[in-house]
Amino acid sequence: MATALALVFASFWALGDYSGPPTLGAPLDCARPQLVDGQLRCGEELLDACPSDPTRPLGPGDATDGNTGSCGRMDPGSLAALDQVVDVNAASAEELTSLPGIGPKRAAAIIAARPFARVDELTRVRGVGPKTLARVRARARVGVPADPAPALPPLHSRTE
Repeated sequence: MATALALVFASFWALGDYSGPPTLGAPLDCARPQLVDGQLRCGEELLDACPSDPTRPLGPGDATDGNTGSCGRMDPGSLAALDQVVDVNAASAEELTSLPGIGPKRAAAIIAARPFARVDELTRVRGVGPKTLARVRARARVGVPADPAPALPPLHSRTE
């Protein structure tokens, strides 16, 4: 995880947006980041679709790897550091663990309790009470796409 965060912060430095190491959850100038071939991209530089599969849309928090052509989500540490939202109805267990107070067991319980119509329904999950809900609310979302696409596998840093 430290290597992935170092990569993210090195990308900020390379793009000229680096003003010192942010703390986890601190607001950053890049509200919609993507990792493209290991480089952080923001704003107008975002890709709309996966280069190897143009039918797969890409959004904030997604990552691509030009060497393999694969697309997926950023690692959980980068999602947390960049304050990216997580769709609790579509996220992998690994992505759910990027939410504060959610470990592997709670992530598995969230997946088993799907679908959720509202973020508040996370309290149906054992171990998610009002305090945990308050901690995850800023980053948790409930998305129900009209035509759900298969979940993208998470990308792992090649240096880890």
